Amino acid sequence: PPISAGPQSGAALSQCVDKQVAKTNIPGCQDSQRCKEIDEVWSQKIGLIVSGNNQIWDTQINSLNTFDKVYYTIQQVCGPAQPTTNNQQIIINNQQSTTQKIVTPTTQSTQPTTMASSYSSITIPNVSDDFCSKIKQEPQERFMRKNYLPTGTLQEFINYRTQNYGHFPGFGDKSLNKNPPLFYAEKSTFMGLAVNLNKKIIPALKCVEQELTTKQRCQVCENTQKYPDECGLEWKKYPYQPKGYSTFRGENSYLSGEVSNHVYGIAIDIDPSFNSKVGNGCCGCGDARYKADPLCKNPNLKTYQRMVMPACWIDVFEEYGFYWLGDDPQIQDAMHFEFLGDPTIIERALS
Repeated sequence: PPISAGPQSGAALSQCVDKQVAKTNIPGCQDSQRCKEIDEVWSQKIGLIVSGNNQIWDTQINSLNTFDKVYYTIQQVCGPAQPTTNNQQIIINNQQSTTQKIVTPTTQSTQPTTMASSYSSITIPNVSDDFCSKIKQEPQERFMRKNYLPTGTLQEFINYRTQNYGHFPGFGDKSLNKNPPLFYAEKSTFMGLAVNLNKKIIPALKCVEQELTTKQRCQVCENTQKYPDECGLEWKKYPYQPKGYSTFRGENSYLSGEVSNHVYGIAIDIDPSFNSKVGNGCCGCGDARYKADPLCKNPNLKTYQRMVMPACWIDVFEEYGFYWLGDDPQIQDAMHFEFLGDPTIIERALS
């Protein structure tokens, strides 16, 4: 389309924007946003997401499609005329419509990507060594399951998560945060695959990823004092490339008053497969399929020995505030990392 010079200050033009509008013809769905959230959470939970493309099968077109395109359509919405400012503007004449779109020129910044500390403006950073060094921290011991159960501080932990990550129905004081956890969900990637997590913890996950990729940690097996016989386990994979994750969940998988960190979007299960040859088991979970795994049934194996994931991944995650639930003496969940660090440390680094 032809491009003309911008109008003089004070001229009025109709301004149009592309708006995402919910579809109304989806079978069995009356609320597109709610259906999208539920399907997206469950699809990632059970592994229906295709690789890192965040796509699912769309029955209306019999092809793969993104969630946004399944549940929404794009419509152009035009508002009333607005006076232009002194800022130079470019008018792009739409040949298929009498509408004129206004595009304000931008300059590409050479500064590193930055993030504000508020949820509404957080974006995913290009993490640097300096940024990652500022957010390094240990997981808070008082919020570890093996500690809050004996000390009776579960309610404190629930309220802490409510305040920082959102109110999950039926748990915590809603006056601390009126928004549900999914309000703070952010799509990103980890090791090339899609994740959907709470915005506040994604920078920490990106620093973990940088350690494993750019810095080439855990590329080859090394026996250490902490993991003395790691290299003798034939099912271990070095270097390790996950095949799938379970992140945000819409329902609580814990009983007896506990609340899973998955509902707050601060937990990630890595390769949650029932087959120990390709995944990482949860030998203390209630699911009989995990308990039937030969690695879980072997009493001579420690938890880190019962997973395909390299044990050194545990050390890398823990450097950035994540806790490995394999250290829980009851659950022994080898696949599960949860962020128990202080999110305000990340906020300060972003500011």
